Amino acid sequence: MWFHWLVYAVLGAIVVLAIRSRRSERPSRDRDRRPRCNVCGTRFDPSLLVEREVISGYTYYFCDACIDALQAESVARRKGAAGT
Repeated sequence: MWFHWLVYAVLGAIVVLAIRSRRSERPSRDRDRRPRCNVCGTRFDPSLLVEREVISGYTYYFCDACIDALQAESVARRKGAAGT
């Protein structure tokens, strides 16, 4: 009866090793550790991002293109509010 447990243990180990080897062969999306812009989601080198930490300890990253778009939207809103 102990023989059955030995067979199951060996088969289980083979399955685990097969799954691990397949995972290591596939390119993983998580291996790219560069931070993402929190607005557009594009990964950038950290030196190209503006970094802001909020009170809760979470860090937000912003790329130049998103900062420009946010600033243009803010200016347009202020002009619209001043005109009414």
